[in-house]
Amino acid sequence: MKKARSVAVRGVLVALASGAALAFVAASAGATASGTTPAAADDSLPRSLELAPAWTATLNRAPIGRAFAVYSRMDQVRLTLIGPGDAIRVYDRPEWSFTSDDAATMYLSPGGRRLAMPHWPTSRQQFTRILDVTDGSVRVIRAGAPLAWSADARQLLVAHFDSDPSVDEPRGGEVRVVDADTGRIRWSAPLPPRPMAIAALTGAFSPDGTAIAVQQADSLTLHRTDGSGWRVTLDSRRLAGPAAWTPDGRTLLVMDRTGRLHGLDTASGRPTATPAIEGRPGSRLVGWRGGAPVVVDGHRVRLLGAEPAVLAEAPDDTLELQVATDAVALPLRDPGSPQVGPFTARYQTPLVTGGAALIIAGAAWLWIRLRRNSTDSSTVAAIF
Repeated sequence: MKKARSVAVRGVLVALASGAALAFVAASAGATASGTTPAAADDSLPRSLELAPAWTATLNRAPIGRAFAVYSRMDQVRLTLIGPGDAIRVYDRPEWSFTSDDAATMYLSPGGRRLAMPHWPTSRQQFTRILDVTDGSVRVIRAGAPLAWSADARQLLVAHFDSDPSVDEPRGGEVRVVDADTGRIRWSAPLPPRPMAIAALTGAFSPDGTAIAVQQADSLTLHRTDGSGWRVTLDSRRLAGPAAWTPDGRTLLVMDRTGRLHGLDTASGRPTATPAIEGRPGSRLVGWRGGAPVVVDGHRVRLLGAEPAVLAEAPDDTLELQVATDAVALPLRDPGSPQVGPFTARYQTPLVTGGAALIIAGAAWLWIRLRRNSTDSSTVAAIF
C-alpha cells in the first residue's frame, strides 16, 4: 500500500511540476515576445489592410516595432495595427474619445512608432495617452489632448481648454507644442473664447516643425515660434489634414465641400495661383507621394493629382483609418498571410490559466489523497 501511495504521489508531483513549467514557460515566453519585432521588416505598404484573425496577438504582448496603418471598426474600442512583414496586432484602447468633434480619435506618428489618443479624465481635463508601438507601453501627457504630430515625431500639438469646451458658453484655452518624450510644453498660442469650443478644431505642423496651422470653426490661424503669423476666415473650407503643408513649406492646403484642394501662401495667408487639385469630399490629407497629395477617404488611401489611384484599403466596415505619413511614400505590394504573432503571445493567458488550474487541481487531489490515507491508517491502528 505504501508503494502504491508513493507512486501516486510521485505522479501528482510530476503533474504539478508540469503545470508549473507550463505556466512559467508561457509567461516567460510572452515576456520575451514583448521585446521582439517581426523578422520580415520590409519597407513596403500592402495594398490591402487585412482583417485581424480571431487568434491575433495583442500589441502589448507582441509589439511590431512600427505600424503602417491603424483602423477601428464597429465597436470603436478594438484597434487593428498593420506593420512590416504582414505583421498584424490588436489593441483594446481603454477610452474612445476625441479632442474635437471634427478631429480624429487617434493619431499615428509619421514613422508609425507612436499612437496618440485623447484622454479626458473629466470634462475639464484634457490629456493625451501615448501608446508606444515598439514595446506596447502606455504613458500620459497632461498638457492637453492631441491634434497633430510633427514630421520627426518629436513634437505633439495638443489642445488645452480652460473649462468644459462642450458647453454653449464661450470657452478659451491654448494650443500647445509639447516635447513628445517628456510632455514639457515648448511653446503655445491662445485659443480665443468661443461657444462650443470643442467644435471644428484641427491642426497641422509645418515640415520643419517651427510653425503650426490651427483651424477653429471658420478661422484658420498660422502661428510661428517667433510669435508672427496670420489669420484668415475659411467660410466653408477647412484645413485639409495633418499633412496640409506642402513638402517645401510654402503652401498650406485647405479643402472645400467638393473635396478640391486650394493653396494658401504660408507667408501671408493669401490664395496662391496654383490650380486647385481635385479631391474627395470629407477626406483628410495625410501625406505626399512623388509630390502628389495622399488622402484617407473613408476606408481607402488615395493618391490625388495627375494620376489618381487607390494605394491601400481597409475592410469595408472601417469607421476610422489612420495611416503613417512616411508609409504612403513606400513601394506598394500585395499582402501576404497575416503574421499574427508568436504562439505563446497569442495564447499566453489560457496557457498560464491552464497551468495554474492544473497546479491547483493537483494540489487539491494530493491533499485529499494524503488525508484519506492518513485516516485509513488511523482506523487500522485503532482496530489492532
